[in-house]
Amino acid sequence: MSNILICEDDLYLSNIVEKAIKQKLKINSDKIHSFEDAKTLDKKYAVILLDINLPDGSGLNLVSHFLSINPASKIIMMTAEKSFDSVIECMRLGAYNYIPKPFKLAEMTSAVQECLNDKGVKLEIKEKTIPTILKTNSEKLKIAYNIIDKVKDKAVNIHIHGESGTGKEIYTKALAKASNKEIVSVNCPAIPANLAESELFGHVKGAFTGAENNRIGKFEQANGGILFLDEIGDLSQEIQAKILRVLQERELEKVGSNKKVALDIQLVSASSKNLKDEIDNDNFRLDLFYRLADIEVQLPALRHRTEDLGDLCEFFFEEFSKEFNCEKKSLAPEALKVLTAYQWPGNIRELRSIIRRISILSEDNIISVKDIPEHLKMKNNIVSINGGNLSNKEKDFILEVLEKNDQNISLSAKELGIGRTTLYRKIKKYNIPTNE
Repeated sequence: MSNILICEDDLYLSNIVEKAIKQKLKINSDKIHSFEDAKTLDKKYAVILLDINLPDGSGLNLVSHFLSINPASKIIMMTAEKSFDSVIECMRLGAYNYIPKPFKLAEMTSAVQECLNDKGVKLEIKEKTIPTILKTNSEKLKIAYNIIDKVKDKAVNIHIHGESGTGKEIYTKALAKASNKEIVSVNCPAIPANLAESELFGHVKGAFTGAENNRIGKFEQANGGILFLDEIGDLSQEIQAKILRVLQERELEKVGSNKKVALDIQLVSASSKNLKDEIDNDNFRLDLFYRLADIEVQLPALRHRTEDLGDLCEFFFEEFSKEFNCEKKSLAPEALKVLTAYQWPGNIRELRSIIRRISILSEDNIISVKDIPEHLKMKNNIVSINGGNLSNKEKDFILEVLEKNDQNISLSAKELGIGRTTLYRKIKKYNIPTNE
């Protein structure tokens, strides 16, 4: 039985990928070539190589589908797009990694091997990563982690906001370690809508067709500990209302039962969406947000804490030197400069994957620019507002750059690649407040 699925409409590419996986990893792969083929699948796969642009649909709409079949699946997105917006969205939905086209077959098989190895090393890696994150040079991240000491012994709910890959689950693990509590984690986008109530709150035998046994839901499993709801903004309004009631009453009823179960949990929710924007768009309940966010925590994107890049790379190089039993590699200054200029849409998760790839493929112990994957060096991957290529996202990006540079107009204009006068004009256009 194959554990790998290749979903790619280019028959030539899917054939050579299949051949490379078989030769390098000694594993057979299944292949499909369309969105419709994917929607009819109900087989579980350990690793799925998924093209974003299929002839009859978008791979964006397949991530949740595959994860609903097998939440443990590792999905690697394959994309030829120059914009990373869709990549970020896929990773937010739960994709594990991505490979830009054209890619080297060695890079692809390395990414697949990482997914296959992940089951045995994932928890260990996350635990080891916590001390590195705590030693950050980023003032914003220090503020976030200092909150843990203040809330570890208090019955407060915490909402974490940050892009996919910024370490929201790692943060929750750090909180659990400080509080000496167990965690039950839920990836909300991976729960099928028709099973969400049963998955979260449990059901009794006979509650609905197919309910052959009693089931304990995630809320009850987390009793006495921490329930981590990742990407809570993806839950339906109906389920949001039920969560609100549970939090208000501190008890739940299983589907099909009148018996109440008392709850003693600390709820940690996370979202890469801005829930306040979702509230304004009537996609999220304001009353639930107030219950979730006794404390709000903001985790900065990696591009906003590039002062940590060198330490993070060193940490990952050391990790992989032990994994591959080889001498530890290090970055030449010019290579670090290239990595610092890159925007890191996948954040720390993406950085770790890149360093793993370099550790495997480079024959030199000092990593130079030539060892850096080409797509990290492409100018169109360094976000710029020149030419208006950000259109509707321009305001948000200007706000991010201004915040990063503490409202310094000169530094911000230089980073954006425009003149001070142009930046002032855009600030006026969008009514952006500044300190100048």
